[in-house]
Amino acid sequence: MEAEVEAPGLIQLRNGESAQSSVQSQRSEASQICVDPQVPKRSDVKVYKEFCDFYVRHNMLSALDSAECSRCRSGFDPAERILNSGGELYHMRCFSCAQCLQEIQEGVYYEFEGRKYCEHDFQMLFAPCCHQCGEFVVGRVIKAMNGSWHPNCFCCDGCQVVLADTGFVRSGSRHLCRPCHVRERAQAQGKFICQRCQMVIEGAPLVYRSDPYHPDHFSCSHCGKELTSEARELRSELFCLPCHDKLCVPICGACRRPIEGRIVNALGKHWHVEVLMRFLG
Repeated sequence: MEAEVEAPGLIQLRNGESAQSSVQSQRSEASQICVDPQVPKRSDVKVYKEFCDFYVRHNMLSALDSAECSRCRSGFDPAERILNSGGELYHMRCFSCAQCLQEIQEGVYYEFEGRKYCEHDFQMLFAPCCHQCGEFVVGRVIKAMNGSWHPNCFCCDGCQVVLADTGFVRSGSRHLCRPCHVRERAQAQGKFICQRCQMVIEGAPLVYRSDPYHPDHFSCSHCGKELTSEARELRSELFCLPCHDKLCVPICGACRRPIEGRIVNALGKHWHVEVLMRFLG
């Protein structure tokens, strides 16, 4: 039975566009919410006279004739240090956190719904804690399994692949990627998983060295030809005998066959151990 869960629009960008999106899967859905991707922000602190000099150089002095603090609406002293945040000017004392009302240190702040917050209060008020690592999640949040996650912390309980952009399948209290879910379901039903494509084998499997394959997937990884009982394995892949011999497999100097086991180097050649012993007599 399939179910879809929609997360509420918790956060809105300042331009009114929703920052919410979702990651769908077969039986459940991980929703992701972007908490203003521009945070944290940094304001520009200068002496008021520096702003005046800048405007003079650009023939914009009249724009500062009536400059005032965006909070208290009073003017500035010529030697006063003032703060520019997105084109708005503030006295240093007026640029404060909307929650604790303390001056925001070093001009670094977070903004939400038009209000500015220091880092501590923003995290306490709006940033959820990651279900995996316990740290605050600022930025993209994965909402799934009744918890919040950093994107890189939301991983498959089977193979640990990151699930943030691929979706997941709920299996009891676990979250699995689709391949792991398919494998577990097949094993529970007594079915085989093809070692080439990792999908369920519905019919009779072809078994090679205890590993099951779809019959049409039992082929050479290099040339694609159908394999026989002479198939060879190299670096966890299957090859026909000619391709196997071409892929940098040492060739015995006497019998001219590939050496798959222990190699002996002697007389400038590679040897099977037993062949070299016979050669040396």
